[in-house]
Amino acid sequence: CYIVSGIGVNYRMPMEAGNEIDQPWTDICTHTKQVLRNHFAAVLVDELLSAYDKFHRQGFEPFMPDWERLDVCRGQTVVLEIQDEHIIGRAEGIDAQGALLLKTEHGVKRFSYGEVILRVMRH
Repeated sequence: CYIVSGIGVNYRMPMEAGNEIDQPWTDICTHTKQVLRNHFAAVLVDELLSAYDKFHRQGFEPFMPDWERLDVCRGQTVVLEIQDEHIIGRAEGIDAQGALLLKTEHGVKRFSYGEVILRVMRH
């Protein structure tokens, strides 16, 4: 079982730094009482390791209900970036293996590889 994941967390972001971000954003300190950065990082890593272990033992299935409940991209027009390619389509959720289902002009396509950046398009 191999997982490659990347996480970006804004811990404390000055408002002026956010002016250059082209999508909605927030930071941890805006939504919580004082949280020590090192404690937050330790808890995050612990939770990720627990989730990776669960994934290794049970696959993606136990994560599906939470994903479907929290999937803000489903039904949205998005741009999927894979290396230098940009694919526009409507996010249709994920399949049982966790692959992104994207409805394009060529039908629903499944994406589960490479470095993928998913952004909801602004209208």
